[in-house]
Amino acid sequence: MTRSVIAFFHNKFFKTFSLRFQATKSCEGHFSVELKRGKGTRVAADFKHSHIDRQPLGDITGTIISLIAGDPDVDFVYSHQNGDLIYTLDTREIKRELEDIPINNTKVLRFIRTNIEEGLKEIEASN
Repeated sequence: MTRSVIAFFHNKFFKTFSLRFQATKSCEGHFSVELKRGKGTRVAADFKHSHIDRQPLGDITGTIISLIAGDPDVDFVYSHQNGDLIYTLDTREIKRELEDIPINNTKVLRFIRTNIEEGLKEIEASN
């Protein structure tokens, strides 16, 4: 890769995460990125739900489905907490159950979408 291409991705990466950092900071939240060579990247954002400056999450289900469909080789763990109630989706567990069926198969993605929607409803999570 040329230096200009590396600089472009480097700048875009940090610009995206600096916006997320500002969003969490403005509503008494916490944002972190942990990079571990050979292990992956952990991105965490915590927001004070009742804070007046907290932006709506938007279509989090659609976002997660898009991530899984677009990069099926990446393992995603999504956790959403509302008070003491927690919903977690771990694509590693789903992949183990699927064996030879790709996780980005349309029927599997439909199942995951339903699972997320029902899980968030169960913990009474809202945007």
